[in-house]
Amino acid sequence: MMKKIQILFILVAVGILGLTATSQAQFDRSLDPVIVYGSKCTSLRNTPIADLKVYSFHSATSNWIPIPFQVDHFKKANDVPTDSTKVIDWEGHKNLNDFDEIVFMAKDMGQKAPDALTWPNDEASRTKQRYEVVCTDPSNGSTAYAYIYSSTTLPLSSVSYVTYKNDRIKGETYGIAHHSEVASGFPDSLAILGNNVDILDSWRIRAKIDKLVISADLGFGKVPFAATKISFSERMKNTEIKLSYGFITVTVFATAFHETDALKIKSGSVRVLREHILAVEFKTTGLIDTSRIPITTIYYGKSIDFKPSFGLNIGGDVQELDLEYIEFSQGFNSQSMQVKFFGNGFVSGTAQDSLINKSPENTIFKKVLSATDWPGKHWYGFSGAAGSSINNASFFSICELNGERIIPNTSLPPALFYYDYKNDADDAAIYGISGLRIYDWKKKTTNDAFEINSRFRSYYLPQNSKRSEMQALFNKYSLPTTLTFSSQIYPDLVKPGVVTDLRIVARTDTSVTLAWTAPGDDGYAGGKAKSYIVRYSAVAPTDMTGPDNAWWNATTTQNIHWTLLPAPADPGTQQTLTIM
Repeated sequence: MMKKIQILFILVAVGILGLTATSQAQFDRSLDPVIVYGSKCTSLRNTPIADLKVYSFHSATSNWIPIPFQVDHFKKANDVPTDSTKVIDWEGHKNLNDFDEIVFMAKDMGQKAPDALTWPNDEASRTKQRYEVVCTDPSNGSTAYAYIYSSTTLPLSSVSYVTYKNDRIKGETYGIAHHSEVASGFPDSLAILGNNVDILDSWRIRAKIDKLVISADLGFGKVPFAATKISFSERMKNTEIKLSYGFITVTVFATAFHETDALKIKSGSVRVLREHILAVEFKTTGLIDTSRIPITTIYYGKSIDFKPSFGLNIGGDVQELDLEYIEFSQGFNSQSMQVKFFGNGFVSGTAQDSLINKSPENTIFKKVLSATDWPGKHWYGFSGAAGSSINNASFFSICELNGERIIPNTSLPPALFYYDYKNDADDAAIYGISGLRIYDWKKKTTNDAFEINSRFRSYYLPQNSKRSEMQALFNKYSLPTTLTFSSQIYPDLVKPGVVTDLRIVARTDTSVTLAWTAPGDDGYAGGKAKSYIVRYSAVAPTDMTGPDNAWWNATTTQNIHWTLLPAPADPGTQQTLTIM
């Protein structure tokens, strides 16, 4: 039979505490995206991505404004614990992880919320931590602020800076289209806001192979087949490659094409992620082999990020591969005639600047990349001018070269270049080419891939720009902003309500079941409280001097077994707890 003991059970609802903040000024980085990694928002880990919102505070009006943002899904590239490499998760997932990227634009950030009570008028967001993101411009120390919330009821921004449709992308200041169907998949059309004139012929990957040696088994052991003077192009069609060993010659036909069924797109309000596969098919009698080159490009409202890579994964039987050069570039069509070229440190003789005019023909402006230039950042740009088809439009590119400089087996170092071209063997419509070229690259390893640690970011502007203006933009945007983060909690100034109806609703020889009505976080309203604490006493409450003493002298229930203590429910909900 159950021992008869008078027990005082006391149940208290616990509320939520908060932090304070101070004011800061705004800055001007109108072209910069801000990327917040999920690992920086630890309290939001596993939060439904659909619940995330990004807001800015504007002190002049004391208003909170939702800003355009998106969450791009990433995942760990492999199962190696020490390798933090990540890849895009094209299939997506529902909850935020450490690899995901929360992306918005610096121009949409605002001022610092003056204190922890300055919060959007949204009850749901106040029950969870928010993250304050501080973006600092290193050129002058100015700052801007954005706040990441978790809420099912905060509204989203309706603004979008970039749209994707039918492999065409429209940003705030440019429109771009791509080779579709079975062509290369690279951009082949570009117009800048206010002109509606296509100046782009195509983006390009080009290589000239001096020598290729492949081992082949003829039945009596492997022998080296060699080919020389091979031209690689993203447009090549049935290019003939003759491989010879003694008097034996094998003809291979190579074709590059865009694998349309492998195209991957992630489109949001701030950027578009696009991955296409440039495939190269090698065909000979009784044999077809395909090498695939994945290429990812990121499109923002006013800029495009391109990271060049080139896979030379022809197989384990490659003994030698000698390149005269490999090039990543973009070519301009006849509509670009009379457009100005500006380059920082690019020279042709004593000249630095040029017009796209093929006069004199085949003029090369080159910036040789010495040991002090790599790692480093460099710029070049093009601007509309009177007499050209392009007016009130320009773009400039920042090339960021990271890691070790690629030093081939030659005295000819890599270079950035602009080439005022006469003609192109693959495309007679080319009027000018700019990009990066690496000369005399030699490898004698198998299954090798070529990838430089670099990035080209091109900014598109609806105005003619002078050299000095491009230099000023480079001075600003070559210095990356810095981000700092802090989690904040809305201060809970109203205590949770008191549990006034705690009662025993069932008992056995070994257990007792309690019931009560859930209070609210703010008295008997304001949403759910945070948690409950349960204590008990074997002394009648009349032996103590008031409810506070009754509570603090009661014993915690840590040594008592119970069913799972429920979390506070919505105010007014009936809840129970069984103690054994």
